[in-house]
Amino acid sequence: MWNVLVRMMSYGAASIIFFLLDLIFVYVLTEFFAVHYVTSVVIGFTTTTAGLFFANRAWTFDAHVHPVRGITYATCVALVALAIITVVTYVGVEYLALHYLLARLIAACFALAWSYIADSFFTFRVPPFS
Repeated sequence: MWNVLVRMMSYGAASIIFFLLDLIFVYVLTEFFAVHYVTSVVIGFTTTTAGLFFANRAWTFDAHVHPVRGITYATCVALVALAIITVVTYVGVEYLALHYLLARLIAACFALAWSYIADSFFTFRVPPFS
């Protein structure tokens, strides 16, 4: 049980670090370069996906997953997370009148749960809760 908690906390810490980098991309692109917020979310998310894979491979799962296979699976997991993030952010802004960063933060919670479980199963072949 302790190993699962440590792994979940490590995954969460790595995700938070890369999420903050993602938010910086979103903010800079939207505020300084007048890129539409949905496009900024997509760009920010995709720029941090590879870095997060390598961090999780080394730190969270301590797995010896081949980079090509691992990045392929991690990208598939990330694409579903990206869809979750994009839809939740869009709904938050357009229908709930939330600020785009708040909507993105809420979207991150949903995407984090999906990503941990899916990366555990598919990318790193580690049961997420054992």
